[in-house]
Amino acid sequence: MQNEKNELGKKELLSRVLKAFFSLTFLKDTLYTFSFHLLNRTYGIIKTNKGKNVKIRPNVLLRDPERIYLGDNTTLGTGNILWAGKESAVIKIGKNVMTGPSVKIFAFNHGVEISQTPMIEQATTEKDVIIGDNVWIGANVLIMPGCNIEDGVVIGAGSVVTKNLPKNSICAGIPAKVIKKR
Repeated sequence: MQNEKNELGKKELLSRVLKAFFSLTFLKDTLYTFSFHLLNRTYGIIKTNKGKNVKIRPNVLLRDPERIYLGDNTTLGTGNILWAGKESAVIKIGKNVMTGPSVKIFAFNHGVEISQTPMIEQATTEKDVIIGDNVWIGANVLIMPGCNIEDGVVIGAGSVVTKNLPKNSICAGIPAKVIKKR
């Protein structure tokens, strides 16, 4: 008797999984997600200004890529997002830079004024992000607009960079600050 109930439960579960898998919503979402990432990745890689021997790992999103510059021997880790300014702000990354997974670098931010205009429609602010040569950016680092990261900097995992970081320093924290010199 118990085996029959288990068998019915398994069949019911399988039926529900198959219905969900082949539902119109699932197929539509899968197609949208696939095409979004394929088009954004392809467009981003084609339009980004790259030096020699640049490695862009899977799931990297490059938005407004014509204003992104990657130096020779730079590696972008899996799941990175680089989003240049919508009008003019650039992201410039020097030579021999490596980023861990899920690094986010933004050269713009939305307005936050209290007004009749919804936040999503407010003007953005833009500032260049400049990253020097021989920089290591750890996993899950967030770099905000207007930051200048000089040559030889190491940024610890999970840090939030909100200001300039000096040459040959090891930085970490929220907000990131110098914890020692290299």
